[in-house]
Amino acid sequence: MKTVLVGPYQGEIGGISKFIFNVKAVLGENVVIYSIVRNPKKSNALKAIKAICKLVAFPLFVFRSYKKIGKIVVITPSFHAFWESILYCVISRMMGKKAVLRYAGDLKWFYQESGGLQKYAIKVALRIPNELLLQSEGIAKFVTTIEGKDLTINILPEFLLELPAVNLSERKHPSNSVHFMFMGGTEAKRKGVVEVVEAIASLSSKPCFERMIFHLIAIPDDVSLSAIEDERNVYVYDFISGDEKSKLMEKADVLLLPSRSEGMPNLILESLSYGLYVITTPVGSIPELITRDVGSFVDFGSADSLQDEVLKLMDSSLHPRYSRELSERYCVKSLNDLIKSSIL
Repeated sequence: MKTVLVGPYQGEIGGISKFIFNVKAVLGENVVIYSIVRNPKKSNALKAIKAICKLVAFPLFVFRSYKKIGKIVVITPSFHAFWESILYCVISRMMGKKAVLRYAGDLKWFYQESGGLQKYAIKVALRIPNELLLQSEGIAKFVTTIEGKDLTINILPEFLLELPAVNLSERKHPSNSVHFMFMGGTEAKRKGVVEVVEAIASLSSKPCFERMIFHLIAIPDDVSLSAIEDERNVYVYDFISGDEKSKLMEKADVLLLPSRSEGMPNLILESLSYGLYVITTPVGSIPELITRDVGSFVDFGSADSLQDEVLKLMDSSLHPRYSRELSERYCVKSLNDLIKSSIL
């Protein structure tokens, strides 16, 4: 019997698409992908129409391979696609198939930011799938506090297919400089790009700023960089390839990710595997990833908090080996059996 993975799939790209890619790479022909439109509510009308068409076509897809399908795992990347994902779970159950909901965003943030009526609707919706497949014990504990302990919940964290071949002992920079990396993309503001820019502008007046090198990747056009555009140790990149990202991670020392909300970011796992220290926010499943030796937390929306943490780091010792060792817990070699039991 095969498992159907329902979710926005674009190959080996970050986010939820990377999770689907990784699962497919591990389980091969045991899984089939039913690709849907990513976040149609945030896009144009044409994408919304395509999303509806994919939903309408889903029963026929299941019917054609009915005897070969054992389980349907619906993967929702964020609150934007939550209700669409619930509809896929409803269809799956109506067709007699086991429905599993994988919520890959910050479910706690989604619930807490919702109004009273929507909170009630979320609690009802979480009972529609036969099973919830969550990223961490912390999120699972939160769900049980809002909707009781009788839900069937399993845990499968994000994972890496393999660890990069890097020599951490060779990471040395002239004049003890420290390389900081921030990756934005379409969700740059949610990830704290405004606070990163403000913090860099404030740090430029500090004596240790000369030792800081900032790499800002995939910054949208609507984000102003005027406050730091004249700084010679700030490098801004367009959208980059996977190979280019790997080269930057080999050079970098610290990942900046002061997000408003996150699930369990692949970017953090990848950064840890390259030995990076992580400055982030305690949201979603991140607190279960980051320990004192591999990262620290700041307040979302506070450039001052971010600036203070960067300054503390300039007077501290980095231990890339600790980050690398932590990442080993989140690779296929360590989680292979759990992946199989959770998906198949």
